[in-house]
Amino acid sequence: MPAKVSLQADITNIQIKIIGEDGTFEEKLLIIEKKSDDVSIKEILGEGINNVEMQDEYIYVYVDEDLEEVDLEIKLNNSLASLKLKDEANYELSQMTRNVNLSNVESINLDVDVKAEAEEITKKYVINIVKQADIDLKKVEINGEEIIYNENTNKYEAVVPNGNKPEIKLTAKNEKHTVTLLAEAGTTLSSGTGVLNTTQTLTGMPPELLDNFRIKVISHHGEDLGSKEYNLSIRQKSKETGIIYVKVDNLGTMVSSDGLSYSSTVAGKDKYPVEIKLTDEKAEVRIEDIDGNIIVTNQKGILKGEIPVLTGETKKFKLVVKSENGEEKIYNLNLERISSSTQIESITVTDYDTEKVNIITKPVTVYNEDTKTYKVIVSSALYDTVVTVKTVSSMTDITIDNGLSRKRKH
Repeated sequence: MPAKVSLQADITNIQIKIIGEDGTFEEKLLIIEKKSDDVSIKEILGEGINNVEMQDEYIYVYVDEDLEEVDLEIKLNNSLASLKLKDEANYELSQMTRNVNLSNVESINLDVDVKAEAEEITKKYVINIVKQADIDLKKVEINGEEIIYNENTNKYEAVVPNGNKPEIKLTAKNEKHTVTLLAEAGTTLSSGTGVLNTTQTLTGMPPELLDNFRIKVISHHGEDLGSKEYNLSIRQKSKETGIIYVKVDNLGTMVSSDGLSYSSTVAGKDKYPVEIKLTDEKAEVRIEDIDGNIIVTNQKGILKGEIPVLTGETKKFKLVVKSENGEEKIYNLNLERISSSTQIESITVTDYDTEKVNIITKPVTVYNEDTKTYKVIVSSALYDTVVTVKTVSSMTDITIDNGLSRKRKH
């Protein structure tokens, strides 16, 4: 019996069931496959091919610039499709290989005709084989040290000692290429083939001390075939050892006329916070006592720490600033701590002697810690006395009132 079956897909599976007169049945499978209309190219292979870009009917095949010929293998996605070059008479099934002469040319086109399994479907491709120069740098070395390209700043960056004339070595991946070092303005400074070795005098001015260069790699077949530029920055280390400010206990300090000494008066604590900000954030500073013992270790840019000063003490410290380049400069920090001592060394009063004739000086020796009271007994004939108070600290101010009179209880 006939039956109409829809063939929407490339492959259609149809189940057929045969039933005998006595009810016996058997199932069969019928596969109907349409001829494919796929005319796409799967891949293009060949020794010396660097990259393949497929853009619909236009295909770009990039090969090494020194390649004289290439065996180009073109494969189709459908194994039942066929292909040939435009001027050829016969198609080849699924894939073909052609030798392409690249002598004395920078690029060449191949016109390829593809015929689908369903022969009424065809497509024409243009394959453009282009010689491509590998104009990458293999290595950049400054003073014997390899410099890694900084992807964030898009440049090679190096730091060298101040006053240094750096030895620059530039190596191209292709030893036949020309490598040129140019000034930032474009002036050629030095050039070489494959490898360039050159020594340059740096002229960058403070505060940046930065010299910018350009590196250019040119194909040995000429700039038209390929060239590429890279940026190179070389910075000299700073010799700056200046101080912007010194703070002690969160307050500024006095600076001497020559700028080498800082001084401050403090009070009330045994340790004081200190903060030093340097002119160059890449320099470092430490604090030492006058004997060279380190009180606060090296810190870059801004130092924060604590320094001890005892009550009534005037203490000297050394601020040792070391530049990024290694030069050291020593500043002085003088701290005077105002005494907080109220300790009494002695109290004396004047009194009559035992004969009540001569005035003598009598020490006060009785002291009550609980009431903070000194006590002394003097002659009943005494109508005034000279009280002398001596403190442990010579900087202490002393006030003595006229006294509070009261009658003694007997």
